[in-house]
Amino acid sequence: MRRRLTWMILLSAAIVVTIHYGRPLLATTATGFQGTTIAVGRFGDIDASNHLIPPDFWKSKEKRDIWLSFQKTKGLSDLFVQSNVWAPGGSTGWHTHPGHSLIIVTAGTVTAYDGDDPSCTLYVYTQGMGFVDQGGDHFHVLRNEGAIEARAVWRFFPAEADGERLRLRCPETGTIAAEWVFPRQAGPEGLCLSDYVLAGDHVAIFVTTAGRGVRERSEELKRRGEFLRSHAFAALALETAEAAAEALHRRLRAEWGFPDPPEVAAEDRLAARYRGKRYSFGYPACPDLAGQRALFAALRPEEIGVELTEGDMMEPEASVSALVVHHPDARYFGV
Repeated sequence: MRRRLTWMILLSAAIVVTIHYGRPLLATTATGFQGTTIAVGRFGDIDASNHLIPPDFWKSKEKRDIWLSFQKTKGLSDLFVQSNVWAPGGSTGWHTHPGHSLIIVTAGTVTAYDGDDPSCTLYVYTQGMGFVDQGGDHFHVLRNEGAIEARAVWRFFPAEADGERLRLRCPETGTIAAEWVFPRQAGPEGLCLSDYVLAGDHVAIFVTTAGRGVRERSEELKRRGEFLRSHAFAALALETAEAAAEALHRRLRAEWGFPDPPEVAAEDRLAARYRGKRYSFGYPACPDLAGQRALFAALRPEEIGVELTEGDMMEPEASVSALVVHHPDARYFGV
């Protein structure tokens, strides 16, 4: 059975919007943003207020911690309940709407900017917080400025080695799911990756990614002249994908039946001082990037947003693929 995992949930919020008929919605283009209507109801005149003071308000003294909203309409109005998801760097665009929106942040962080504020003060709302998104002539933008999502897909396959040839078979049908011929080191004791696969063995393959929305976010930071933040954000995404690969490899070892002992330090894990190894195409033990094609055909990581380019590179860039063996003598080598 293929398995998928998301380590960090995309920013999401549940929104209630009151819209009065006959007024246009003014907005710039949204990016990395998806809204789904959960429910909608049509009402006559609305005259309602919402008011909430959190328990710790008197300690914080932050006015923005108060929910305070009045809705008063004449004639027919629609009331929407909507779930919105922002990818990293995603934005609603600068916009306004006739009625207030009452927003509850269910995961991640929302950063809000007020178009009427010359200092462009940012307001950050985290999971569990709520706030009022004003309407009328009030222009504003809501963004996901911090979250990077790590996702993964992986599977164990029955494996067999024949010289330098490695085959993975479909667990359900027994048909060949992937096949590679790996290079061998020169000399009588030369190593080949297939040497680490024994009779009746299994091999795992996986893809991790943290690249969704990263390119768009980095490009936007460049357009704003924030070049250091742009490069740092892209680098953070790359390191997040690598960290996800390390975390997943640890989980695979546990599922194989040999979890890391409790006394194993983080430095030992980062130095790969554990049983088994993972090998990525394009690296010394299997340098041919074309090997990615068979891995992708067997695993279908397109479902988590990772695709191959014509040059067999992964897109988005902040992605890691690997073939994992558990042989106790496995080590890294070059050919």
